Amino acid sequence: SARAAVAEAAEGLGTVISSTLNLVDLDTVVLGGAYAPIADQLVPTIERHIQRRTLAARWVPIQVHAALEGEFADLIGAAVSVLDDVVSNPSAWVAVS
Repeated sequence: SARAAVAEAAEGLGTVISSTLNLVDLDTVVLGGAYAPIADQLVPTIERHIQRRTLAARWVPIQVHAALEGEFADLIGAAVSVLDDVVSNPSAWVAVS
């Protein structure tokens, strides 16, 4: 059933996200793409995995949210990241002849 598939996805995401959080220092997880519309069904299980499996979760609260931009949030975030680099150091992007 669809509920079982969503529950299984939440379990898998929880495991992968908590493992990733043990490797990188993040305090926020944003669910984008196909996960954003069903985030309310995924977040409780993901948060349970984070609390149980992420070492820093005891000291640093880790938040899990749905992407506000919906389906293309990851692409928008990547574009903004590049633009931030250009704005902070424009001379690196200008060719000198």
